[in-house]
This record gives sequence, C-alpha cells and structure tokens, in this order.
Amino acid sequence: MLCFFILSLFLAEITLRLLIGLGDPVIFDTNPLYGFRPLPNKEYHRFSGAKIKINNLGLRAEHNWGDNRNNKILFLGDSVTYGGSYIDNKELFSYLAVKDFKGFESGNIGVPGWGIGNVYGLVIESHFVPAKYYVSTFIEEDFSRGKTLMPGHPFFNKKPSLAILELWYRFCYNQSLEVFEFWEHFVSEAQREAIMRKVVGEAAGKLKEMDNFLKMQGFQHLIFISPTADQVRKSGKKDEIVKAMLEKYSIKCDYIIDEIPKYNLTEKDKKDLIYDHVHLSKNGHKLWAEIIKTRLLTIVTK
Repeated sequence: MLCFFILSLFLAEITLRLLIGLGDPVIFDTNPLYGFRPLPNKEYHRFSGAKIKINNLGLRAEHNWGDNRNNKILFLGDSVTYGGSYIDNKELFSYLAVKDFKGFESGNIGVPGWGIGNVYGLVIESHFVPAKYYVSTFIEEDFSRGKTLMPGHPFFNKKPSLAILELWYRFCYNQSLEVFEFWEHFVSEAQREAIMRKVVGEAAGKLKEMDNFLKMQGFQHLIFISPTADQVRKSGKKDEIVKAMLEKYSIKCDYIIDEIPKYNLTEKDKKDLIYDHVHLSKNGHKLWAEIIKTRLLTIVTK
C-alpha cells in the first residue's frame, strides 16, 4: 500500500507538471509602493505550453530593455493586460499591437489583481518610466480596488517544491473564499453608492495625476477601458460611477466596447472574445490589439 501511494504521488506530480503546467508558477516580488509584480529575468512554461518570458525590468517582453526610451511602448494594467498563464507572450495584445512597428519594442507590466493604485505606485511613487509611449488598459473594477497587496491572492513569491503543493495551496485559497463576504453585503444600496463614488473618485484622481505626470515629461499616454463579457455579449451598460468620475477629472480614454461594432462580429464571435467575466481569449487579444494599434498609429512614428 505504501509503494502504491508513493507511485500514485509520483505519477500525479508528473501529470501535473507535464500535462497541466503546474509546479513552476510565476514568482512575484513584494513592495509597499506598488504591491507586487513579476521578478525579472525569468522564463516559465505553463498551461497548454504557454511561454512566459519576463525580461530584465520585470516585463512580459521578448527582449531585455536598455536605456533608450524612444522606441519603447509600455503596456500597463491588471490581469487582462497580463494575459494569464495560458497565453504565450507573442499572443498578448501588447505584443500584437506593436509587432508591425518597425524598430519599436513593447513591454507588458500588467499584473494580476492590480488596481489603479498599484499602477500609480509603480509609475509615480517608484518613478518607473522606461518608455516614451504608455498604454494603460483597465477594467471598470480596477477603479474600486485601490492598491492591492500580495497576501490574500493565490500567487507565489517563493517557488513551491512540488506541483502537488501548488495545487494544494490554490485549493486552500479557493476554500478560504467560502467564508468571505464582499463589503457590499454589509451596507445599504445608498451607502454602497456613496462609498463607490468616493473610492472611484480617488482612483480617477490618481489616474489623472499619472496621466499629467507622463505628459509633462514629454511622454505619450493612451488609456483604454476593457469591457466585461456581459457588455460584449449582451450590450451591458457602462459603469455610471466610473464614467462620471472619468468625466469629472477630464480623463480622455477609449472604451473598447465602443469600437467592437465596427468589426461586424457575429454573436458567436463576440462570445469567443472573452472566456470568463473579463479575461480575454486568444481571439480577444487579437481584436484588442487591432483596436489599440489604430490609436497607437496616431501617436507613434513608424
């Protein structure tokens, strides 16, 4: 029985590593200014064989970055921008939008779980400005996240010794959510709206400050709002509070949902763009890249 148990564990470990891609998760650093982000100079092979390369600056990018900013385009955002561990570097919209720009390089510093406060902390408080062109892509939920920290997220800053342990830690994280209630459960609808206006307003103020900061240094900055699955598939409405705060702070941004009708997609095509609530499929990354590329062409000299 002991031999059978050991053999089962061994086979499970091999299966989880080779067939599923567990055992070698992306490793993050932690920092009070921006929360957390991938450690530099790493390469991973994850789910479905997806290749994740992190360069010398901690970006998902094919090459290391030097000191020349003029040919660099940096994509900022959350897990939608990051793409997940099932998307190869060369399948990300941050790569696809720039790949035909001769002489230019793109880098991706989207981080799972990040909100506006994290991006603000990286760019403003850490003064991370390695590029001349910046593309920020946020979901509406990012405006209410504040600055998220790594504890409480299913991420790693120390590699687990076994793939089975990675699976176990993720299982424990999912189980912990069973005893968690979101804050909206404890307030009335009127209180919720008042709180959201305050929180979203503070995030919009930080986004405006970051936008001004980049432009005052001679950099270019584009801002996109990525839609939810309901907005794409069922013509769901935009978040009125986020929209109002963007207008209040005179933040110029592009809602990707407004551009999708131009591509005359079928209902099936729309369904295939987003595989869960907000994260993109490979087809979604291709379309987002086309939309972003169109705007980039107005500010980047090829």
